[in-house]
Amino acid sequence: MTKNKNYKPLALWIFGIMSITLTFIACRKNFTESAIDIFSQSEAKEWYYGTFKKSPEWQQSNEKGEKLPDWKNGTYRRVGNMEIVEFPLMKERKSYSIPSASKLSSSEIRKIADGSLSRIAFIRASNSEIVVRELDYIPDIDFLKVKGYDISDIRLGSKENNFSGRVITKKWDGTILSTRKFENGKITKSGKRINNANFNIKSLSSATTNNSGGCAMVEIKEYERTCTEVHRGDVWIPTGECTPWEPTGNSWVEEQCSPSECDYGSSEECECQLFGMGCDDGGGGDEVGEEPPPPPNPCKTAKKLAKNTEFKDAFDALKSVVDAKAEGGYSFKVNGETVIDETYFQGKAGFGGIDIPLPDEKIDGIIHSHFEGLLSVFSPDDLFTISRLYKEGKMVNPSTFTIGVVTNQGTQYLLMIEDLNKFGEYSSTLLGNNKGYDQYSSIYKGFGIRETNSSEVNEKAFLHYLELTNSGLKLLKGDATFSNWSRRSVDENDVVVDNPCK
Repeated sequence: MTKNKNYKPLALWIFGIMSITLTFIACRKNFTESAIDIFSQSEAKEWYYGTFKKSPEWQQSNEKGEKLPDWKNGTYRRVGNMEIVEFPLMKERKSYSIPSASKLSSSEIRKIADGSLSRIAFIRASNSEIVVRELDYIPDIDFLKVKGYDISDIRLGSKENNFSGRVITKKWDGTILSTRKFENGKITKSGKRINNANFNIKSLSSATTNNSGGCAMVEIKEYERTCTEVHRGDVWIPTGECTPWEPTGNSWVEEQCSPSECDYGSSEECECQLFGMGCDDGGGGDEVGEEPPPPPNPCKTAKKLAKNTEFKDAFDALKSVVDAKAEGGYSFKVNGETVIDETYFQGKAGFGGIDIPLPDEKIDGIIHSHFEGLLSVFSPDDLFTISRLYKEGKMVNPSTFTIGVVTNQGTQYLLMIEDLNKFGEYSSTLLGNNKGYDQYSSIYKGFGIRETNSSEVNEKAFLHYLELTNSGLKLLKGDATFSNWSRRSVDENDVVVDNPCK
């Protein structure tokens, strides 16, 4: 691992934080129809490996190596001059968001999750441009029962389509383009996630509340499952070993309103609109506004970093200098499942901080050390650093950005953005405080966070600070090998709760 110790001073403090994202996993559904028309299965596959995997869209995805089309089971359809080849999408991790309703039992909710499907669509427009979209099919319980709990024959745009449920259209990186509710094959509602919806969720007496505008407010909950897959070349074979479906704890309100759009298969213009494409014939792609990406999932990010050998090596190298009298640190970019590109920085002897240049390129995170006499948790400087990087647009992805610290007291933490809206407001307040760092540091210590405290006392006080300031940040604590991380929180009895990332 190469350490670059060259830097140009610029006042920016280093501290450690990390963000992680959850996902859900389902076992594969088998399809039997083959793609045999003009834009064939083999052409889609050749374009995927020859062009798409080299593109920034594929390279910058957090799940680029965790999902793969099932190339043996494709379908083809044509609408005007547009061609769509669709394949089942195999995922190591997969999430399904399911409407919560009092009439549904936990068993029925898990049957919905088990019966849901993920597919990947390759859409070739009349100008020969190819666009990739992911589709999640989440059936209603009554429709699922009628289909014998198997919806693998459902095809958007076909005359036989009688699907009832929700279809979520996403980009390859997971960004949600649209959510649509179907009844008997027709789009009846367009869904939009409501930001800062915690209050709305608590106020809902049932899953759906109608309003005078013809819309419905629906509570949505996420469920996850992990299945083991065996890789054989470009084929994934499920072993059948899956964890039970479990709620992730993520929930929100979705506003579902009558759509001003047509159905799949009705025209080329409609396909452009429904897949969120801008077509040369004015196909309405601009009418589909992008929704915010899925909420950050700190555990997912932490688990990926726990498998990255170079990330752990860098953290371990910092652990070896906590007895020194100067801070050490790395800024890094993730460059693979086991590799990071890192730049090393070292602070001045006896000085609790590091001057580093604001990076020219975006980074995935910063990790650093606290020597004897410094805090056993993140410092005010660390919080200024993550806020500054966020406001300056220097994060590759704020939802997965990581700041970490290892201390002389034997603690190792990650700090991650858990709520982007809250953190945006928090960082604006922090950086906009015209009375400066000294006043903020006094407020910080007012929560009882001090260098002379035990690590347990500081941890609880820091957790109180994160909650009471509505920071949108999540604290994770790691073991001595940086291989296992747990979310930390304080419950209603003022007891610190350890919630391992499984």
